[in-house]
This record gives sequence, C-alpha cells and structure tokens, in this order.
Amino acid sequence: MNIKLFDIVNGLSLAIDLVSPILMDHHHRVAFIAMQIGKEIGFNNKMINDLILAGMLHDSGALSLDESLDEFYYDFTNPHIHSEIGYQLIREYEPLIDAANIIRYHHVPWQNGQGVCFKDQNVPISSHILHIAERVGGLIDDHEEILSQQDMFCTLIKKNCEQIFAPELVKAFLSLSKRESFWFDLISPQITKHLYNFYYDQELTLKDKSIFEIAGMFYQIIDFRSRFTTFHSTGVAISAEILASLMGFDSDTCIKIKIAGWLHDLGKLSVPKEILEKPGKLSNFEFNIIKSHPYHTYHILNGIKGLGEIVFWAAFHHERPSGLGYPFRIKENEISIPSRIIAVTDVFTALTEDRPYRRGLPPETTLSILKNMKDEKALDGDCINILEKNYDAIDINRRKVQKEVAEKYQSMFINTKMI
Repeated sequence: MNIKLFDIVNGLSLAIDLVSPILMDHHHRVAFIAMQIGKEIGFNNKMINDLILAGMLHDSGALSLDESLDEFYYDFTNPHIHSEIGYQLIREYEPLIDAANIIRYHHVPWQNGQGVCFKDQNVPISSHILHIAERVGGLIDDHEEILSQQDMFCTLIKKNCEQIFAPELVKAFLSLSKRESFWFDLISPQITKHLYNFYYDQELTLKDKSIFEIAGMFYQIIDFRSRFTTFHSTGVAISAEILASLMGFDSDTCIKIKIAGWLHDLGKLSVPKEILEKPGKLSNFEFNIIKSHPYHTYHILNGIKGLGEIVFWAAFHHERPSGLGYPFRIKENEISIPSRIIAVTDVFTALTEDRPYRRGLPPETTLSILKNMKDEKALDGDCINILEKNYDAIDINRRKVQKEVAEKYQSMFINTKMI
C-alpha cells in the first residue's frame, strides 16, 4: 500500500468534522487560515506543511471531553486539556510529531510576550498562528455573506492583540483580510483542493509500516471519544487478526484486516454521545442514526487513495449474509470473507468487553448469541465455528490488548490532570 500523508490526515479531519453540524469544514478552514498567515510571515515549506496538518487535526483531543462542541470552546475553564489530549493522541506517529507540538500549545495566550513559554516549555510561533486561525474559523457564520463578517473578525483580533494574540501575527492576519479572495477561498467547497495545492511534497507516500502506525492513531481518536467504546476498536482489530490467521490468510492480509478492524467505526464520530452511551434499547429514531455510521466510514475511507479493499472490509461490518444488513444491503455473495471476519469480531468484542453499565458476557452466553445469529444468517457460520474452537485464545488476546489500551488512556488522563 502507498498512501499520501495528506490524504489520510484529510480523511481523519473529515471524520472529526462529523461530530457536530457546526464543525462542517471547520478544521479545513482553520488549516487554511493558519497556512495563509504562515505564508504571509515567510514560513518555509516544512513549517507550512506542519501548520496545515495541525489545523486539520487541532481538535482531535476535544472529542473525548464532556463539553458540547455545539457551544464551541472559547469559554473552556481550561482549554489546554483538549490540546494536551490531542497532542498525546497524535505524537506517537513520527511524521506528525511537529504538528502535534503545535496543537499542544494552540490555546496559550500571548500575554505581552510571556506566551513564548508555557510551563517551562517553548511555545512554537505556529501554535500562536493556530490560535488566531481557530478563533476566526470558529466564528464564521455560513448563513451570512462572508465579506460582511470581515470587520467583525478584524475587530475581535485587534481587540485581543498583545494580550491574547501576538502583534506580528495580528498584523499578518489583518493584511490577509484585505484580500477578498482570501475569504472566498475560505468558504469555497474546494477548500481541500486549496490546501492540497499549498501542501509541499504532495507525492510523499506512506509505506505499509507507516500506514499501520497511523491507523493505530485513528482508532485511538475514534475510541477515546466515549467511555463506552474506549477500547472497542482495538479489541475488534486483534480478534479479527487472529481469526483471519486461523482461517488461513497470509500475514500481509491479516495486517490489512487488523487495520480494517481499527477503522471500522470511524463513522461513529457522527453519532451523538448520548446515543453511543445509552445503556437501554435504542428508539427507532436513534437506531436510524446508528445506521449511518458505516456509510460515513465507507465514504471517508474511500476518499483515501491506496487503502483498496480495506475500505470495504471496514465499512461492510453491518452487512449480513441474509441481505438484511445495513446500510448498503449487500447480497451474500458480495460480502468478502474479511468483511465477515470484521462483522463477527465486532459482535464478539461488543459482547465480551466490559461496558460502564455491565460486565462482559461469559463464553457460554456469548457463543449462544453468536450461534443464534449464525442460524439467522446474520453472521458467517464458518467464522463463528472457527472462533468457537479457538475462543479462549482469541479472548485472552482481546483482554490483554484492551487492558494495555485502558492503562495507556488512564496514564493520559493522569497527565492531563496536571495541566
């Protein structure tokens, strides 16, 4: 697999925008504003790239918090918490470490120059650029003509010069704001194309190991959003990888199936937390919303050139051999074995993992449910038969990996409490 870094970050950015209707294009707009300010003050190509990547991912840490994004985040008691979580989630992937550092400090105020440091750490000037970009991007009213909002944006930024925003960057933004084309580009349906045109090294591609690593970053952002699904994707991924190996797939295909397991719930970022975390039965209305998540998974992943069959393996996890799955109603002969593996391990993991409102189900209950679903042609019989024969080995590995992820997240929370 060869995948461009820009494409995969763009896909994750689009997924983050699904969290709230008011976030539509928000991350791309923030990236565009930041990139233009960087160009205005003479940033080099590498710094421009990092600004674009940071802008597209800047609120990845806010998805895990209890505050409503619909109210936006300028009145947070401590805005540095979501910045730190975003940093922790992204920094492990080496090509994004500089972008992660920008995100970490993007709510540090300038304070007449004191903002060059925060807790004895140097704050990149790019973080202060992102701060201005986020403030402006978050105030755009898509129901109003954009040039009519220009004075309001400029007044706000000038009012907070020195105290919140760095004077040099305020000057650069005010210069940019005089160009009508800047504002038209900002609200253009082609904003992703505009960003790509300014992103240097567009042909830089990720090889298999890097794709594996960045897919791991994806699942952390997906699962970290809700306490009910904190380690679900990693449980599905490890279970699917083992089951695929037991079914005779080669190691390269098993890795791809594991990646599909990590990415299968990407579209769930579109589902409100109150539905994700509802312990009881969902209403028809709520279930209809749930049905949209594999649709979003498909379209986001399908926009990442190079993922190939992983797109279908991840997105078809609610399709059923009976033809009664959702949302595509795929026929039995069109559902690949890897897709069936993801479907089975998705149900298996959901049944066996602990949730805040219940303990994981014991083996006999889990297998009884899976066998009933096999009889109803809701899940693949061959996959379930092999899972049953190897239940203990698969479940032990699932528990082990999910425990490791839970400990990692706990450590992350402890670190953020120190901010």
